[in-house]
Amino acid sequence: MKRGLLIIIALVASTFLAHFFMKDAGYALVNFRGYAIETSVLGLVLFAILGYVAVRLVIRSLTSVSDLGRAAGRYQKNQSRKKLTRGLIELAEGNYARGERLLAESAPKSDTPVLNYLNAARAAQEQGAADRRDNWLMMAYENDKDSGRAVLLTQAELQTADEDYERALATLRKLEEQSPGHPQGLALLATIYERVGDWDNLRELLPQLRKRKAMSREGIDKLSQRTHATLLGHDSAKGNVMGLQRQWQKIPKKLRTDPVLSRDYVVALNRAGDQELAEQTIRKVLKKGWDPELMSLYGELENVDAKKSLAYVQGWLKSRNDDPSVLLAAGRLAMRAGQPDDASKYLERCVEVDPTPAAYQALGALLAEAGKGDEAAEAFRNGLALATGRVESTLPTLTAAGQDEKSGQDGTPSADAG
Repeated sequence: MKRGLLIIIALVASTFLAHFFMKDAGYALVNFRGYAIETSVLGLVLFAILGYVAVRLVIRSLTSVSDLGRAAGRYQKNQSRKKLTRGLIELAEGNYARGERLLAESAPKSDTPVLNYLNAARAAQEQGAADRRDNWLMMAYENDKDSGRAVLLTQAELQTADEDYERALATLRKLEEQSPGHPQGLALLATIYERVGDWDNLRELLPQLRKRKAMSREGIDKLSQRTHATLLGHDSAKGNVMGLQRQWQKIPKKLRTDPVLSRDYVVALNRAGDQELAEQTIRKVLKKGWDPELMSLYGELENVDAKKSLAYVQGWLKSRNDDPSVLLAAGRLAMRAGQPDDASKYLERCVEVDPTPAAYQALGALLAEAGKGDEAAEAFRNGLALATGRVESTLPTLTAAGQDEKSGQDGTPSADAG
């Protein structure tokens, strides 16, 4: 409707101008740099209109060419994005060769060529092509110098996955020079130290991991426990009690109250042969926080003053009279202290409160020492049933040695027969 109205207005204007110029066409003279052009006013107007139309056509042509170029660029970008997406999908599906090819082809026209090259490097890694992997990484760096950290991290990660730890460490040193204390780099460094067994360097790295929050708190706690436990184990295997004590002092004070690390330290001292120090350590730790497993270890220490240790346990029993770990420790220590009646009382109560294979084993040993073969066999049988998860009736009946001999003399088949 708008276009029709414009046409009507143009026709009316043309009619008016034609009528106007028919009476007097007018005269126009254009003189420019020695050239003179004579024409009617109508001719001048028509010339101006034609000139305007020509200029508009030229501008429109140039704009069309530019639009065509932009359209071609957009098409190439869209094709590049599609190839990038397809390449990543191929990687996810395990088609590494095809994925690498698509990512490499689309990189030059990609909005994010670094992303293409980094993922192409991963694809090459999965195919065992280390040379191609390093080439894609180099191209990623050359394409965008600001992506240096991402390239180095990816390179170190892939080298670590390839178990090329020496080169991975060299790459991480470069990263440390460019970006000191980078969290992901520290986490990767910790992984390498653990894999190669460099526990001393890993211990020195732990504070940095916490400070930079390079791993979750739980992850760092577990790594810390493994690190310190391994270092304690090394000195324990050598029987180096002094070394154990030095290692323990190197552990941060608040971590020394951790029950898991405390147990590791006690076990290490026990294996190294210093059970008196192990006994003292257990008592110190238990004052700060109760731990049933440490209590159980306390009852297993043999080269200590059993009566003195039993007195400590009896003190704990006053507030924990039904704690199975305290009852079991009391029973074991009473046996070694030459107090069978007290040992029987503690162990029988322990079995009532919490029947475990360890409790039945200790009770069976006490009964056997007292010459109560049948009762000892029954206790061992019950403990075996708990340990194996089998119903008691499916286990072979245990008999005392004296009864076996008697059965053999009477002609009755013994438990070992057949």
